[in-house]
Amino acid sequence: MQPQRADLLELIDARYDNGATLMTSQLPVNSWYQMIGESTHADAILDRVLHSGIKLELLVPPSTSLCCLNESAC
Repeated sequence: MQPQRADLLELIDARYDNGATLMTSQLPVNSWYQMIGESTHADAILDRVLHSGIKLELLVPPSTSLCCLNESAC
């Protein structure tokens, strides 16, 4: 995972204060640190992403996702 961490940090660093960056995740924000892993990269990435970011959290009831998989159940 080391090359991916470095690549993500490089990408976020290049975009920081230069324009909008849209990130999506199925993980809640409080799980990102653990998923990124190595603390130095995690601190740097999350600092840049969360410092001036706007967070939108979509809460979807579990039954909605099952309904979409099986339209006849809706």
